[in-house]
Amino acid sequence: RRRSQTYSELETAELATSPAASLGRPEPVEILVTPKAPTPLTRQLHEFEAMLPLLEEASPSSPETCGAFQVAATRSYLDKADAMPMKLCCPERSPELEVLQTDDLVTVPEPEGEPLEDHLLRMLETRCQLGRYHTFAGPVLLSINPLKDVEQAAASVAEKYFHSCTAELPPHVFSVADRAYRGMLRTRVAQAIMLYGESGSGKTESAKQIMSYIFEAAGRIRAYEGWSVGTATSSGVLVDCIMAAGTVLEALGNSKTPQCDNASRFGKYTEIFFGANGQPVGACIKPYLLEKTRLIQQATSRRSRRAAGADERSYHIFYQMLLGVTDPAQRSELGLLDSPAMYTYLEGRQYSDTEAGAGHGAASDMEEEDAGAAERGAREPLSAKHLLPSGGDDQKQWAETHTALLALGLSQEEIKDLLKVLSAVLLLGNITLGRKEQVQEHEEEQAEITPKGTEYLRQVADLLGLPTRDLRAMIMHRNLKAEAARDSMAKVVYQRAFAMLTLRANKRMDSGQAAHSAGVI
Repeated sequence: RRRSQTYSELETAELATSPAASLGRPEPVEILVTPKAPTPLTRQLHEFEAMLPLLEEASPSSPETCGAFQVAATRSYLDKADAMPMKLCCPERSPELEVLQTDDLVTVPEPEGEPLEDHLLRMLETRCQLGRYHTFAGPVLLSINPLKDVEQAAASVAEKYFHSCTAELPPHVFSVADRAYRGMLRTRVAQAIMLYGESGSGKTESAKQIMSYIFEAAGRIRAYEGWSVGTATSSGVLVDCIMAAGTVLEALGNSKTPQCDNASRFGKYTEIFFGANGQPVGACIKPYLLEKTRLIQQATSRRSRRAAGADERSYHIFYQMLLGVTDPAQRSELGLLDSPAMYTYLEGRQYSDTEAGAGHGAASDMEEEDAGAAERGAREPLSAKHLLPSGGDDQKQWAETHTALLALGLSQEEIKDLLKVLSAVLLLGNITLGRKEQVQEHEEEQAEITPKGTEYLRQVADLLGLPTRDLRAMIMHRNLKAEAARDSMAKVVYQRAFAMLTLRANKRMDSGQAAHSAGVI
């Protein structure tokens, strides 16, 4: 289907035989006739002679009183022009009905007495209130997050898009997925779908729906062609690996924000590779721009710790580990504390400008404060900061993450090593620093690790398999910047763990054979 950007000319779509026809429905040929199209129909529709009588009869004689005409035809209708469905948009309809059936904003005429942008936003709001959360703007799909569970993501809705012309159905992410997959099969050109939006707009869930639809479409082709069970099995393993990789990377790269309980704090490009028969044979995930700053602070300050910043928390994997690992022996081996409130990094503490300018002199006061928070965390239940308000269960999610790690090929010993690294990252924040006492009056100010911080230093060294003196030397290499060195080390270690899991996932999904690809970014 090809459309001009301004819809000023009538364009025809070239029909081509492709494996997409195996899905059990013909490909649509959509033709849009607008009152502003002066081009004679006979010049543009010479290949559709059977359609000419109907189109000429429907041509608007008075552009001022008629809206846009849209004629959608399929191969099975080419010999029966009188049975061709037609959608007529007339200005006499009720405003709500007009908005409801305006699936493409490009067809909206210039409003009178109202700015176009305000008019379009009002239309989107009305469509959302009527349950239409998706609207086309040419080739772009605008999707509004309803912030609630809806039936539009159910398998029954996807079923309609498998067996019907997408041009005859309301806009949906399934329409985009269907167009990308069939375009790849028909043109043999790689496809890409970009999801763009603010935090909480639904990018992660939309990406899951798109990939699920593509896998289901490929499975239907496989069932139609009657391929061997071995092909289906290998394809099923790949799908499981892709979903498992998504679960693991979400645990390490997603967090709770004021806008969303499962906001992605990193970018991800997932490329799915297909064989010549249209079946998925491999995949590759390329993450980028991981928000490492969230490890040491969660958009809060000392003054507003219980205010706006209280809605933020660190990455899910830390809470899953602390609440999901319940065996006392394993918790002791991993050095896990009793509560997230006992970790400086998870409390989201951030020094104010005054404290940062004072150097490490106030570190002793901070240590006393951290000790008090640790005592409270050991005897109090989890605060609202560390809980998911949507009712999410971190302990249950840890079980899913653990299963996903096994699906990616990690052994139980490797999973334990990963947890040691994550525990060490958290404990790095508990290595408190103080100011060394000056022996002489004009002696240069020096920082040192406090006695309590030394205990955590030994734990971190043990978890990472490093000599304690080497770890101390790395942190204290540049004395007055020891705190920054400690935080930088936590970021680098976490980044390496994230990269390691991505590498393992890609090795698991690599097939080495690919004819086409479709990506979701």
